[in-house]
Amino acid sequence: MNYPVWDPGLAHGILIAMVAILHVYVSHFAVGGGFFLIITETLARRSGKEGLLDYLYLHARFFILLTLVFGAISGVGIWFTIGLINPEGTSTLIHGFVWAWAIEWVFFFMEIAAALVYYYGWNRMRVRDHLIVGWIYFITAWMSMVVINGIISFQLTPGSWLTTHAFWDGFLNPSYPSSLLARTGFALTLAGLFCLWTASRLSGQSLRTWLMRYAGGWALVGMIASLLGVAWWWRVIPDQAHALAAGNMPIALSAMGWWHWSVRLLLLLIVALAVVFPRSIRPFTAAVILLVGLVVMGSAEWVREAVRKPWVVYDYLYSNGIRAGEVEKLREKGLVSTARWIDPRAKEDPMALGEELFRVACGSCHSRSGYNGLSQRVGGWDQEYTAAWIQRIEYTLRPMPPWVGTPREADALATYLFSLAGESSGELEDNGAWVFQRRCSSCHTLTGERAMRERVEGLNQDDLDEFLSDMESDEMPPFTGTDAQRLALAVFLEELGKRTPLPGSAERGDER
Repeated sequence: MNYPVWDPGLAHGILIAMVAILHVYVSHFAVGGGFFLIITETLARRSGKEGLLDYLYLHARFFILLTLVFGAISGVGIWFTIGLINPEGTSTLIHGFVWAWAIEWVFFFMEIAAALVYYYGWNRMRVRDHLIVGWIYFITAWMSMVVINGIISFQLTPGSWLTTHAFWDGFLNPSYPSSLLARTGFALTLAGLFCLWTASRLSGQSLRTWLMRYAGGWALVGMIASLLGVAWWWRVIPDQAHALAAGNMPIALSAMGWWHWSVRLLLLLIVALAVVFPRSIRPFTAAVILLVGLVVMGSAEWVREAVRKPWVVYDYLYSNGIRAGEVEKLREKGLVSTARWIDPRAKEDPMALGEELFRVACGSCHSRSGYNGLSQRVGGWDQEYTAAWIQRIEYTLRPMPPWVGTPREADALATYLFSLAGESSGELEDNGAWVFQRRCSSCHTLTGERAMRERVEGLNQDDLDEFLSDMESDEMPPFTGTDAQRLALAVFLEELGKRTPLPGSAERGDER
């Protein structure tokens, strides 16, 4: 709560993903590709395989341009982006791991220097010296991953650091080894997939076929190691993260679906084409296989980010920069008096104040409209319901930071959100299923977690209508629709309680 926040006009997570996932691809290729080059060069010099060294020299040029130029630029881009849109989270990671960042930068500098010497010394250095430089490059690149992995995995599983705040407790956190195995494995996979792509353009059939099968072996071994790491990681992450990936967060559920299907497809393509029928691979085929591999890693990164919500550091720092230990104090004082960057001129104008509060409390995850936009969410609501919902936001099914403002600030934010919906504000059809979807589904499902069916089973329309009329608690906002809408909802819930659930049913109110 001590820094100004840049407002790019879209959900911050999308902006970070646009920069970070591209960098993750390149940084992992820098590790796996470096290992691929040094191992394959050693093999080529010992076996004397014709044309292999010439291919590796061309592959090394592509490798240098991609990893050093684009990798360095996108790495700086990550720092620039996270520093602007989540300064509190960036500050926490810097102060908690300042020496880890320092040693990582040393490794990165050594990595760049070794890569340049390795490429430009290809035909200028003694073979032994050239191979030593290659090993220096790979070791420093992998050590850079070793360090960064400790900080990234800490965000989801800080472990005993929450009580000790000790460097090694945070760095060697519960998901550290599994994450490192998964990342190292996929680095090898990317090395194999990029080899498929570059080697597919070779004219010599013998070398080309050999490289296809060789690259397929790299990709397959890497995938096995990566999948073992992912399975291990899944066992140590928090239970709430499992719930988000299982459906409580549609974005995480979609990313999980993409990951499952792309993993199956990638394994099939590697085995069927690269290993069994290597001669069938053409540049287009190799590009498709590489693209599927990027989907595998991109969706995995998306899942990792999504299941951490609503935290930047799990159980310590929320995505909007509020620390868990500050919640009660902030509730007493409110956001306006504690957030230093709120324009004081907005305090007398509810609409302007609501916009400022949106930027402070909501903008880290939500845009005004479009992807994860709130204008769509509040359609069919009214201002009274919106304000009441804001103050109970932590009790929804979706992972959200608690509201720490005052009731007056909640009213101001509701005024602003209500204005975003435009003509759809307050429009609620006299249809029970629609009313349930708009007013109840953020906290309840039809079946499954917080199942409404179990709660209304055996209740009649009069019972439900009476309950809805008086409904309000610390966790539940009042029903503020019309009498006709309340009656329609009561009829819908009565029928819901009479239905016999289908085996394996998982229908959700927000998906109907």
